[in-house]
Amino acid sequence: NYTLAFTEPFLFDRNITGGAQVFHTTVRYISQFTQESTGTVLTLGFPIGRGFTRMFTNYSYQRVRVSDINSIYTDPTVLRRNPFLQDSLLIGQGGRRTISKVTPSFVHNTVDSPIFPNQGKRLTAAMDLAVFGGNTQFYKPSLEYGYFHRHLPRTSFGFRAQTQYI
Repeated sequence: NYTLAFTEPFLFDRNITGGAQVFHTTVRYISQFTQESTGTVLTLGFPIGRGFTRMFTNYSYQRVRVSDINSIYTDPTVLRRNPFLQDSLLIGQGGRRTISKVTPSFVHNTVDSPIFPNQGKRLTAAMDLAVFGGNTQFYKPSLEYGYFHRHLPRTSFGFRAQTQYI
């Protein structure tokens, strides 16, 4: 597994975020199947107004390959009982899927420290749009809220909620 990423928060000495990421992951579910993912992500972000709000746009291209599938999952009786199994294991698609998507997102962030937060909130609204290119198409809206409240000088409480639909 590897991920190589670079993000420049002040691209060209302006308040514009630019970034690129390349990744490859292999996950082996022992005696079940193996899933490999390889891809890249490009990011562009800019402020909205003078506060703590930013707009981001990501473009992602990813190739997924499923192999070493346990024979129980290709049994027609098992596939009839679970209609989503064939699609999730890419059976009948040569074990391959290509995802090309654009993700606009809106982020309002007043958290005081990204590594050790003490106080503040972060609200993120995003929409994955895999509608062009690739052999997979979907919409995935998501909403995330995080809240941190200082309790004592060295401790704070954190709360996070997230929802998505695909």
